[in-house]
Amino acid sequence: MNHTPNYSLSQWEAEDKVLRTDFNADNAKIDAAIKAVDQKADGKADKTALSALSGRVDQGLRMAVGSYVGTGECTLSLNFSQSLGRPPKVLVIHKGSGNSTYVWENYGSTIVTFNGNFPYQVHNEEGDRYSYFAFG
Repeated sequence: MNHTPNYSLSQWEAEDKVLRTDFNADNAKIDAAIKAVDQKADGKADKTALSALSGRVDQGLRMAVGSYVGTGECTLSLNFSQSLGRPPKVLVIHKGSGNSTYVWENYGSTIVTFNGNFPYQVHNEEGDRYSYFAFG
């Protein structure tokens, strides 16, 4: 198994065995990195800094970073048409107040929509702050 250069996140080869413990270790690293950014921003997202992070990370990969405050509705849509220009391969949403992180893979559209019966099911609880990043 290989690892990313900055945070040593797991990068599996086709023949590697995927283990839950590897995902848990990666999620802990991602959580710590998001918390460090949140502390630096002092709870406020700086649009200039977020814009600087959005865009190409390297030749074949794009990254979009952002945040939103939940509205309490049972539907949530995130549009990556301009920031990624293609569907995200990985989307991570972090709920700041509950220390919850959600990860999804391989969307077929640049507009990601969650529908549910309750706001917590769609990561849109009223007044809660969420941060996200997507790779595509």
